[in-house]
Amino acid sequence: MSIEIKKNEIVNLDKIAANALSTLGISGSFEQTFAVAEAMMQLREAITPAMMERFMGLQNCKLGFMTDKNPKVWNKRENKYNEPYDARVVKDCVIEATLRGVKTIGNQFNIIASGCYITLEGFQYKLKMLEGFTEFKPSLGVPKIAQGGAIVECEATWKFKGVADSMKATIACKGDDYAGSDSYVGKAQRKFLKRIYERVTGTSEPDGEADAETTQLSAPAPVADTPAPQFNTASQPAQDAGAKPAEQSDFKIVDKDPADFTPQEKLKSFMETAEVRFETFRDWAGRTERLENHDSYTTWESLPAAFCEALAKDTKSLGKCVTLNKGK
Repeated sequence: MSIEIKKNEIVNLDKIAANALSTLGISGSFEQTFAVAEAMMQLREAITPAMMERFMGLQNCKLGFMTDKNPKVWNKRENKYNEPYDARVVKDCVIEATLRGVKTIGNQFNIIASGCYITLEGFQYKLKMLEGFTEFKPSLGVPKIAQGGAIVECEATWKFKGVADSMKATIACKGDDYAGSDSYVGKAQRKFLKRIYERVTGTSEPDGEADAETTQLSAPAPVADTPAPQFNTASQPAQDAGAKPAEQSDFKIVDKDPADFTPQEKLKSFMETAEVRFETFRDWAGRTERLENHDSYTTWESLPAAFCEALAKDTKSLGKCVTLNKGK
């Protein structure tokens, strides 16, 4: 029999979270730091065993939140079904999600690699709740298949506190032979909304170290003794499990097919999405003797096409480049 949760206990949780969220807009990094740290300590103490029983019941449910440890999914590496996350991990992720401004229901966050990952639905909610954010008109182009995934043209206009603004972006999404258009659209939507939210609020939203794909989050269990297929993954964040089909979201699919990307444009899109600056990439290519006279190149577009094409096929080197140079 489930233990009853008292109303005043729930009110106390909301009060602690609200007090912490109210400090995020003030100046003074130490004041923010201590307020959030204090809120996390208080929430850990205030969340009762009865509450955790409910939170655990929301795990791996689209009405709650998905994880990469769905017990209905076969884990090929361990040759067994996944074991769900324990209460300690779930509690910390629920607290982080709450303090980052999303709900613990409606698949607004996932638990990936034991960390909190804000989903497409989460960023839709954060933008919707953002005071002064109005007249949002986003659109996506048709996904264009590229090396190792697809490239999607995104654009949007909006007003924030009465001031008109807009954004255009070319977003590269990881994928495999089993990925479809809806998969790429969902990934692009999430990345694009994250960029818009960061611009409007002047903040940076961490993505954690997620590396699972949608198949890992939502694949059905195998029939009889046949292991469920697991597809190769890379360092890109997981696509949001349970994401709504594109035609049901705030986005509209624009019937347009962008001109074919050049090898330079594909490399640029991939590296910028991976947060690798051109100058950093160019120096890496020079140090590793992949690009002669590397100092003579000043833009992505100026790179030799043959060099870009060869590097696109060398996925191992691309992965090393991102690992060594991301954010530098």
